[in-house]
Amino acid sequence: MSGEQINNNLKKFKAYIDEAPIGVFVVDREGNYIEVNKEACNMTGYSREELLNLTIKDVTAPETFAEGMEHFNELVETGRSERTFMAKRKDGSLFWEYMLAVKIDDSQYIGFARDITKQIQFEREINYQKTLFNGAIEAFKHSFLLIDIKDYSILLANKASGIKNKESITCHELTHDSEVPCSGDEHPCPVEIIKKTKEPTRVEHIHYDSKGRERLVEVLAYPVFNDDGELIQVIETVFDVTERKKAEKSLTMFRNALDSSGDSIFLISHPSLKILDVNETASYELGYGKEELLNLTPFDIKPYMSESELKKEFDEVINNIKNSNAAGKLKHGRSFETYHQRKDGSEFPVEVSIHLSETKTQESEYLFVASVRNITNRKEADKKLSEYIVETELKNMEIEELYNMLDEEVNKAKHIHKRMLLGDYSEVDSPKEVTLESHFYPAQSLGGDFYNFIKTDNNKFIIYLSDVSGHGLDGTIISVFVKETIESYVTLKPDDICPDKIMHHINRQYRKHNYPDDYFVCVFLAVLDLEKYELSYSSGGMQFSPMAKLGDGKKITLKSQGLPISSAIPKELISFSNEVITLTPGSTILFNTDGISEQVNSDGEAYEKKLNDVFYNYCDYPPELLKNAINKDFMEFNDGSLQGEDDITYVIMQIEPKDRKYYYWEINSSPQGIAEYNSVIFPRIQAYAKNSACFQGLLELVINAIEHGNKFHPDKKVHIEVIIADKYIYASVADEGDGFDWTEKIYCKKELNCEGERGRGIKMTRIMCEGLFYNTKGNKAYLILERYR
Repeated sequence: MSGEQINNNLKKFKAYIDEAPIGVFVVDREGNYIEVNKEACNMTGYSREELLNLTIKDVTAPETFAEGMEHFNELVETGRSERTFMAKRKDGSLFWEYMLAVKIDDSQYIGFARDITKQIQFEREINYQKTLFNGAIEAFKHSFLLIDIKDYSILLANKASGIKNKESITCHELTHDSEVPCSGDEHPCPVEIIKKTKEPTRVEHIHYDSKGRERLVEVLAYPVFNDDGELIQVIETVFDVTERKKAEKSLTMFRNALDSSGDSIFLISHPSLKILDVNETASYELGYGKEELLNLTPFDIKPYMSESELKKEFDEVINNIKNSNAAGKLKHGRSFETYHQRKDGSEFPVEVSIHLSETKTQESEYLFVASVRNITNRKEADKKLSEYIVETELKNMEIEELYNMLDEEVNKAKHIHKRMLLGDYSEVDSPKEVTLESHFYPAQSLGGDFYNFIKTDNNKFIIYLSDVSGHGLDGTIISVFVKETIESYVTLKPDDICPDKIMHHINRQYRKHNYPDDYFVCVFLAVLDLEKYELSYSSGGMQFSPMAKLGDGKKITLKSQGLPISSAIPKELISFSNEVITLTPGSTILFNTDGISEQVNSDGEAYEKKLNDVFYNYCDYPPELLKNAINKDFMEFNDGSLQGEDDITYVIMQIEPKDRKYYYWEINSSPQGIAEYNSVIFPRIQAYAKNSACFQGLLELVINAIEHGNKFHPDKKVHIEVIIADKYIYASVADEGDGFDWTEKIYCKKELNCEGERGRGIKMTRIMCEGLFYNTKGNKAYLILERYR
């Protein structure tokens, strides 16, 4: 090809580029324009000469400058770049530009650009309209569906429909979990109806929600046609009308209940005093038909009240409400007695109660509800009652005197029961190696349970519990017999202290005294040899065997078979065995009657298993803490009460462990006492804890005892005991105050904003420590600082 032909071809190519309908830009490596076509000039508003004196930066809009430079850098690095960004015309106006650029050689790059401002504006408008539409259907609280009539597939749905994004499903699969379209009278298909009628329709269906609950819905369906008038889709909106239907049903039920009421009900407007509605009882009582009553006024049936008197009653109600700032509350009303007159002229006494409704009438008048009760029978009864009261006043005085005498006798019996039947282990000369705790809470004023302790001269220690069937004075009398019988045996045979022999002695004496057949005496009796620490025991009729955890960690129950002592059981069937176990240091035993194990809470759950869990969870601790742990857990189980359906009785015995270190301090109820804790007590015990933060909980209890328990009284002390053991660190803090209701604080949620400083201190202690318990009085706290499991 000759040079002339090449020049001609180049001219043609340049003419093609120059006349091209898209902008063409040629730039060097620094971004300077070195060639542009006409469309490039038209797009930017610059002449060719002006553009050739500019760079890419000069025509790139500030809003997308970074993106424009990124586009150019990508072109230089890779030889190709395709981006959309905002450009700037000569007059300062902005437009959206699509640019495809390629590398010509290492020093020149060519870009092909189009002004796509209108296209972007159009897309934005489409997106805006789509957003509006989607927002509109998503604003619906009910389901919105667009359904294809050919295959019932859902083309569009809002979130309320429950369809997940891009989930392919048909309308009948969604609403009925069915593979076939709806049909029949119960579930007519709205799509099929519209196919036939080409008109909107409404049907009722039963749908099921996400939890499988039946819901009554109203389906409104609308046809969608194409430009040729052909039905192509159906729009369904689904409204849950379950509550509306329930309300309608409730309204009907309420009306039926109103008509079935034994009282006459009137709806009366005020001040016009028109009767707007009545129930059937009103018609029956007055002898008028309902329509007749609605054409009467209250004065036609209240011959003894004038219009001014009746209006005054209504005005009193309105004024009372206004004065109390509680307008419209039905609890504000008035009651009065008057007489009503029937259609036949007869009269009868009535009690009228009027209340102001929150709703006003259509004429914006006050609406009153009047409830009218026929009190003829009550008036006659009042007359008879007055006569009866006069006759019975003297009898009441006699009965009151009798009750006072009976109360005095019961109080004496309670005193006897406490003094004679509930053993005080503090008065027993028990060795320091044995620690005891006990608890008794009667089901009635006088209980059938009791326990006692006896220390013999030959180093025997006797513990026994008894449960006599029946409560009250009769049970107490038999309990006294059991106690006296055991004590007499110990006195007469001090060298033959054997549980089964004592049980046989009780049985023989019981039968000798000819007690009635309907009494049963259950006894568990144990004898501890204080030299060998052998525990021998025998039982008669006790349903639950004592639980024990020995010093080596072994868990056992003290099982001993034997029938209860009763004249109803043939004596040849009565037999008692003697069992023996050896107790080692750290052994703990819980003796209990059946009351606590058989107690059932409001959920129908018996306490037996929880008692086992609490015992084995806390039996390594001192019995005093174990007792309060059981009581606290029982109260939580028993709706906050320590009283059961039967007597609650148990005794805890523990053989002193060898691993314990004891510390005891008394401090003053003053800031100096707190200083003593920080300078003396805390340094002495902090080395034993893995986490010294637990001692902050102990400090909180000490501060509570000083401030809230003893109230900084200079003569009252705070008593602190700390026990260091291999398995735990335990402390108790006691003040000399009146105690407090600890259940309100300790059962509160673990939040530091509990009411009062004492409450916050308790919450902090519970968070920082392993366990917190209180005695019944509330003046002694038991704290598990650390526990090693």
